[in-house]
Amino acid sequence: MAGTAPAGWHPDPWGRHEVRYWDGTRWTEHVSDGGIASVDGGTATTGGAYHSPTWTAAADATRHVLLDERLPIGVGAKRLVADDRGISWGRHSVPYSQITAMAYWVTTVVAVVVYNHGYRIDLWEGKEHTTITFSGWGERIRGAYSKAVDILLHYSGTRICNDLLSALDADQSVEIAGLTLTRAGITRKKQFHSWDVPLSFQKMADFPGVYVVDGVGPKAKVIAQVSFMRPNGPLVPPLLEACQRRYGSSWTL
Repeated sequence: MAGTAPAGWHPDPWGRHEVRYWDGTRWTEHVSDGGIASVDGGTATTGGAYHSPTWTAAADATRHVLLDERLPIGVGAKRLVADDRGISWGRHSVPYSQITAMAYWVTTVVAVVVYNHGYRIDLWEGKEHTTITFSGWGERIRGAYSKAVDILLHYSGTRICNDLLSALDADQSVEIAGLTLTRAGITRKKQFHSWDVPLSFQKMADFPGVYVVDGVGPKAKVIAQVSFMRPNGPLVPPLLEACQRRYGSSWTL
């Protein structure tokens, strides 16, 4: 049986990015390429609705390998495998259903005239912490990282965001990446931001993360810096936008 998919990360229907966030009713401007989150409005916000992603119950009937790569770690290599139920790094496996938080980022290491990219994915199962880290250059290495992140966003990031929204719907406060969220708005270091005031996000130039900007025009101000190295930091932009659509009274795309 097929139907409209729940909110989550899905292949970008416009093909401009690898994945785009579907909020359950429409495509948003939040996208991810190579595991790097960004914002792209374009057709998603100005051209009306596009076709929705679909979910098929039969997809759960069998396990499918989605990624299988041997990746460099120092002088050796380790196998990264992801299927539709979990991800494995070497001999250690993490089921998507057990992941409570994630973080990921890329660094560039320069040595004389040679440079490498360092790739890191952190996964939390409650207090248990798994780190997937490898380095290298070229499309194969970057592609493996990108695909792993997209898979994790689809299978775990979507569920985490939906769980947080459910808690907010029940009038509970939630904590994410240093921010406290309620149905009324955001609190950080005793500063409050209402969902009724527009939010925007600016990518940090030399650090994996974003600035959260309150308001528009000359009165706009940065109210928070969100590091994508913190647990669930990469999920903050789409989650905050979902909150504004859900709880704000005056915010529109």
